[in-house]
Amino acid sequence: MLTYQYAQIINLVQITMLKIWLVTFLIFMGLFSLAFQIGATTLVSDEDANTFVQEFLSSTQDISGFGIFVNNAHAALPMFVPGFGMVWGMYTAWSTGIRFASMAVMAPTLYETATFNSIHVSFWIHGDCCILYCNVLQFPHHTCID
Repeated sequence: MLTYQYAQIINLVQITMLKIWLVTFLIFMGLFSLAFQIGATTLVSDEDANTFVQEFLSSTQDISGFGIFVNNAHAALPMFVPGFGMVWGMYTAWSTGIRFASMAVMAPTLYETATFNSIHVSFWIHGDCCILYCNVLQFPHHTCID
């Protein structure tokens, strides 16, 4: 009888911990999304956007799958450090949003994309969302390709 009560208490504790974990996850996902949205709605000048896109296109010209993995690991691993990880995660979300905004300045069709939903569909990290839009920018009528 005592072991049955003990099992019920352990089960109750596990359920409580799961609820705490779920609420915590949703809070931090919300903060991450907010940081991304702030970055994505930041106004970027044409000159800054053009500079970013030129640097981006030249740095991703010969990138491989392993290079993308290393870049993502470089951005994600510091997020495991307690305290600092949360700040780093917010920075990478904001940075990804800024990159999205820069790409949208150079390719206005991206303004039609729901930026808030885009982050949840693919959960991009640290500017790699731009790789998906690289082909959009390679049309000859855009000023970023000279």
